[in-house]
Amino acid sequence: KSHSAAYALIAYQTAYLKTHYPAEFMAAVLSSDMDNTDKVVRFLHEAKNMGLTIRTPDINKSEWSFTTHDGEIVYGMGAIKGFGDSAAKIILDDRKKNGPFHNLVDFNQRNKVGSAAVNACIHAGMFDYTGIVRQELLQIAPLAMAAGKQVRKNTNQGMLFDMEIPVMPRAEFTPVDDEVRLAGERKVLGLYLTGHPYDRYRESLKNSLTAQLIEIAESAEQDTVENPQARNKYKHVSVAGLISDIDPRSNSK
Repeated sequence: KSHSAAYALIAYQTAYLKTHYPAEFMAAVLSSDMDNTDKVVRFLHEAKNMGLTIRTPDINKSEWSFTTHDGEIVYGMGAIKGFGDSAAKIILDDRKKNGPFHNLVDFNQRNKVGSAAVNACIHAGMFDYTGIVRQELLQIAPLAMAAGKQVRKNTNQGMLFDMEIPVMPRAEFTPVDDEVRLAGERKVLGLYLTGHPYDRYRESLKNSLTAQLIEIAESAEQDTVENPQARNKYKHVSVAGLISDIDPRSNSK
């Protein structure tokens, strides 16, 4: 009975928070399991079904955990792969002390962050606010890092340098397909956030499909003898999926 009472109290409290503070509640839930990509995907799916907007990671707005801004959920730095807590601490401390980053060059002048972390930031969309597409930012990144290194070196030597907002260089590049951009996004987030390669087929296939893979996964968790409806609901389905990896197996027999 004591356990039932405790669980009931928690259920009432969480139901209240989810109803009256949906963005804050889902941000907290996402933060609690942000190192588990499968759970993050499910929680994001639920948040979208609740009508919430998920903002891409932003170098000027993201914290280590998932947070909210103007009623929207802001992706947390801690959920970005290849982006450690040491890099996040450097960025958050500098942002708190010196204000927002104006662009990628300004970011690299103010912070000594490795190329892997910088590329992860770009793939995740943390510099989308600059209006420069990610593929171009990736080409600019080595120049920005080199410029930042030189400025830090000059500063340490006590040399004078221009304190004005640095100008972003622009690169000549060939625009890439959205699928390439999304592949980079999935590489560092573990999921597709701003779109999906399937989107181009969604309209033409909508009348042929009877379920989504995430619905089947959620149903499998409820698949118990006491809940036969959940077990039988998806016996026969038509789904669409994307092959992301192939694991060849050989049979010697």
